[in-house]
Amino acid sequence: MGEIVVFSKTKCPHCVAAKGLLAALDIPFREIDISADVKNSMLMSLASQRHTVPQIFFQEEHIGGADELFGLDHDTLAQRAKAALEAPGVPAFLDAASVSYTHLTLPT
Repeated sequence: MGEIVVFSKTKCPHCVAAKGLLAALDIPFREIDISADVKNSMLMSLASQRHTVPQIFFQEEHIGGADELFGLDHDTLAQRAKAALEAPGVPAFLDAASVSYTHLTLPT
């Protein structure tokens, strides 16, 4: 079964809004809070090529941030979420074996 993944920070209003929309539409998601987690912050940056939160993935598809999520009409959002959740396995970026943290650095 596939996953919807939301990289977020605790006090981020855009994160709260994005998670609220998903919850309101009964779309299950995994939240990865990067507030104090450098490893997951680097993972998010590598997977999304962005350094802001939230970053939202429907399985392997990077949706973007809150603006991109809210830019989708509810029917499209529901269809894409359903397809992601029906996909086999977990997103490759969540597979710990597929990511080496040894030589990663975040841009300053």
